[in-house]
Amino acid sequence: MRVAIITESFLPALNGVTTSVCKVLDSLAAKGHEALIIAPGTSPWSPTHTPERYAGYPIHPVTSLPVRQFRVGLPSYEMETVLHRFQPDVVHVASPSSWASVDSPPRDR
Repeated sequence: MRVAIITESFLPALNGVTTSVCKVLDSLAAKGHEALIIAPGTSPWSPTHTPERYAGYPIHPVTSLPVRQFRVGLPSYEMETVLHRFQPDVVHVASPSSWASVDSPPRDR
C-alpha cells in the first residue's frame, strides 16, 4: 500500500504528534508498505533541519510559519504536487488542524 502522511509537526520537533507519526512509519516499514511524509520545513536560520528520510521514507518539507513554539505547514500547490506524483492509496493526516484545507481527490484504481 502507498501511504502519504501529512503532519503538522515532525522531526526535528519532538512532541506527541511527531512520536505518533514515527511509530506509524516504523509499523508501515515493518510491513513493507511504501510511504512518504509531508511536514513543515524548518526555518532557514534554524540550527537543525528537517531530515531527508525517516525509516527509509522520504520527507518532503513544505513552506511553514512559526506558531507558538512550532512551525506549521501551509497547504499549497507544492503539497498537491507531491501527492499527485506519489499517487497514494491512503492519505493520513496527523493532527489535521493546520491542514484543514487539503483537498486531494481519490485516485481511480
